[in-house]
Amino acid sequence: MNPEAQPFYDLSALEAGLQPRSLPPVDAAETALLKRVKEFYCSIKRHQPAQPEIYQPAGEWREHVNHRMPHYAAFHDESVDRLASLLGGFWRNELGVLVKQYAGHRQLLDDAAERARYAEWMAYDLMIWTHLFHADLSELAIPEIGHPWGYLWQGTLIGSKVLRYHALKTQIVGLTSDLNRPVVAEIGAGYGGMAYFLMRTQEARVYIDFDLPETLAVAAYHLSKALPHRRVYLHDGGPVEWDRVLKEFDVLLMPNWFIGTLPEASVDVFLNTFSLSEMSRPVIEHYLGRIAIATRHYFLHNNMDRAGVINEGHERTPGSQYPFPAGALKLIGKHYDLFQQKHSGRDGDYREFLYQRTARTV
Repeated sequence: MNPEAQPFYDLSALEAGLQPRSLPPVDAAETALLKRVKEFYCSIKRHQPAQPEIYQPAGEWREHVNHRMPHYAAFHDESVDRLASLLGGFWRNELGVLVKQYAGHRQLLDDAAERARYAEWMAYDLMIWTHLFHADLSELAIPEIGHPWGYLWQGTLIGSKVLRYHALKTQIVGLTSDLNRPVVAEIGAGYGGMAYFLMRTQEARVYIDFDLPETLAVAAYHLSKALPHRRVYLHDGGPVEWDRVLKEFDVLLMPNWFIGTLPEASVDVFLNTFSLSEMSRPVIEHYLGRIAIATRHYFLHNNMDRAGVINEGHERTPGSQYPFPAGALKLIGKHYDLFQQKHSGRDGDYREFLYQRTARTV
């Protein structure tokens, strides 16, 4: 183990963080939210088949969605009993792929060697975060939503990917610190982990999540509960009035096909992590074209940058080979991923890229 990481290593911190936590009852407020999320999901699923092929699940994500589809039958039940269990425990059940980092919950429960390795990698990541940000550990705290698990360090439960989400939030806040009510958009936000850190305070910001319906529904549940002080907009799949919703709401959860309707130069920072390379090349090219049009200032992404990686029968496109529209965005920063070197080789497979929109009109 890296000597600097040794003080952050404690296998019992992981074992404590894996223990079951107390779950709130499914009261009237929870039932109302579950019904709202259910209606949201069913509505956008009705609209999905009519969308262009470019917005249908493809590449690795087609396999991910198909694998999880049986679990989404709960959204079609008359009662919300199964849905309460599915969303109320998404950190630990079949939807846990959305929070997975290094290993999943079940894998850690069943394998002592995996627990030891996970604890070692978390210690390394926590060492990096501590030395870079010099922030109070309480900044990493997450809400008790979805039955979370993690590395219980000095009384704070550090969930999977949470160190990354805090780092991304810090970068975005820095990039937009001189802007009045900046707009941040993310493609493929998972359960909304980064969005929680970005939007949990009172600063005037707008956050937009573009995602597939299955993932978007989990984000809708999580962010609606985690951000009670924010105005959360769940789009129903029909036409959208961008001028109105950008003014009236703080958090917008949008089906992925609505990225094609974003007004020009309407987003201050676009973000993507760990998913563009998993899409087919035509889909990547299409999304980059839309990003180039909608971005007012920056595009920040973190994706695989190694050629020849094949997963689920799909060959990933390295981040340095993305087909950007000519002259639209310029690369102003590229570096190793902060939290991937330890487990994926000497220099890791992932790179973070920061692009800035050029003065040239797309």
